[in-house]
Amino acid sequence: MSSNPIESAAVPTAKRFPAWKPLLFLAILCVGLYWVKWDPYYHKAFVAIEKHDIGKSILADSYDSPWQAMWQYAQVYFLAIWKAAVLGIVLGSLVQILLPPDWIVRFLGRSRLGSHLVATLAALPGMMCTCCAAPVAVGLYRARASASASVTYWVANPVLNPATLVFMYFVLGGGFTLLRVVFGVVLVFGAAWLVGRLAERREVSGGRDTALPGDTTVRGSANGAAGLAAGSVTESNAALDRTGATALPRVAANTGGVSVNTTLAAAQAAADAEARKPFLQRWLPALWQLFLSTVPVYVITVLALSLARVWLFPHVDGALGDGVLWIVFFAVVGTLFVIPTAAEIPIVQGMLALGLGTGSAGALLLTLPSVSLPSLLMMRDVLGTRLLWTVAGWVALVGVLAGLVAYWV
Repeated sequence: MSSNPIESAAVPTAKRFPAWKPLLFLAILCVGLYWVKWDPYYHKAFVAIEKHDIGKSILADSYDSPWQAMWQYAQVYFLAIWKAAVLGIVLGSLVQILLPPDWIVRFLGRSRLGSHLVATLAALPGMMCTCCAAPVAVGLYRARASASASVTYWVANPVLNPATLVFMYFVLGGGFTLLRVVFGVVLVFGAAWLVGRLAERREVSGGRDTALPGDTTVRGSANGAAGLAAGSVTESNAALDRTGATALPRVAANTGGVSVNTTLAAAQAAADAEARKPFLQRWLPALWQLFLSTVPVYVITVLALSLARVWLFPHVDGALGDGVLWIVFFAVVGTLFVIPTAAEIPIVQGMLALGLGTGSAGALLLTLPSVSLPSLLMMRDVLGTRLLWTVAGWVALVGVLAGLVAYWV
């Protein structure tokens, strides 16, 4: 038995978490994903196998007026994603309420490869687009997942989507699919590493106090480890985070040898009083705050990009769409533009038929699904301005590299 009173307190606190809550979350997750993703994609896979096609490009229609084009694209886009968007917001709020806080801290609370692998494995069954995965990633972060693990979950959902890879293989061929897998892994884990390093610098400064959410203060450097070992974790009077729930201590990106069990115990202690509140009293504020922080900016930026798509995706002919400059152009455009899940496949298929070069196609296959301007802004609470631009730049860079490989090979 541990001699640390805080570490020892974690065990009985964890046992008090009602078992029905994670079971309810699992049931909602499975039913929602079956309705929104698993069943539709199962049937679409047979269409891809038989016809080597999954439908026309969402960019195929042309209109005389940019305003008409904006309205039409926004209408088609929102009709395609609304179920997944609703599911993402519901799951992003429930993950803060129905999962034991020590689970999130233990498995996703550190900027380490282990947390990134867990986040990737959790993302694979979700198969969400970047905008629908963003609310879940925000919810995980508010539940005390690390920024890097939250970003890993967010990016892995669209990039390593197994259904999309199946569609891609039968529609575009094995070469593009292999390109997507290889550079997709580089993109996901490279983004996790970059965010982890920058978050570490943001959260921990050598020798100074590290303020954790909820005014929980950990003394920095070696003194911090010693202080935590002695149980010197202090918390203010029921500090509240932005969701209206009691703030939980977050595991710093660089723990400096501090026992994770100590932080888990502090997280459990901070959540214990909050957990006694009725379910709806906790869930509805979390749902409302997540809605306010993601949906308005999402809708506005989708409408803006719908208006701009005429200029972002110029008409393709034999003289346009290949070479290094075009690869860079389409990598940047793909990073900013917003599409539904797997829509990059018919987009690239149609543009290749019109004369798009393989280099530009490779860049679009990596960047179009990975992130978008709306999803980046939805993740602003997790990333902050500096990390937001870092992730966007990394996605564009990997897209350029993938395009160059496709162009030369």
